[in-house]
Amino acid sequence: DEVVRGYLVEIKHGLNRMANIVKNLFVYVGLTLADFKGEYIAERKLIKHNQELQKISRDPGAVPSTAFDIMFNKYRKYINDFSESQYVSSAYIYMGRVRVLEKEYEEARAVFQEMFERFEGNDKVLSQALSEIGNTYVLQKDQENALKIYNQIIKDYPFSDIGMSAPLLLAEYHYGNKEFIKAKEAFDRAI
Repeated sequence: DEVVRGYLVEIKHGLNRMANIVKNLFVYVGLTLADFKGEYIAERKLIKHNQELQKISRDPGAVPSTAFDIMFNKYRKYINDFSESQYVSSAYIYMGRVRVLEKEYEEARAVFQEMFERFEGNDKVLSQALSEIGNTYVLQKDQENALKIYNQIIKDYPFSDIGMSAPLLLAEYHYGNKEFIKAKEAFDRAI
């Protein structure tokens, strides 16, 4: 009788432990799905904004300037609403590109510069931000500053995707400007 009672107590404790494990598993799965749902919503919203941006970027000259401001503000709101999303860095890039489409290069650079405070230590994101800044100088035909930026990418973020491709971009630039010695040096750095 005592032996059976002991077994029943052990079975009861085992069932309670199993119930707690199952309960914790459901909590974990629920929280994971809730987080996934939040990222899913963030991703869908960003895709929608990017589709709108794509429409106005087809012919920026034919779009009223208010459309750019509206688009810029949508990205800013997205950054505020989904501040913890993995897609926030992309929203910054697109927000800066809105200003690039308007040829507001200083404002675009200011947006990309914000990323250095927000994403400190994230080489992938920061090298992308620097690349975008470099592109604004290229669009302004300010080759001196563009070259400084691309060299900074090589120096500060050599192992990022952009850092590894920057020497090739420099080589192409120098080659296109018939600066063959500099082009060779850049090709050598790339290898």
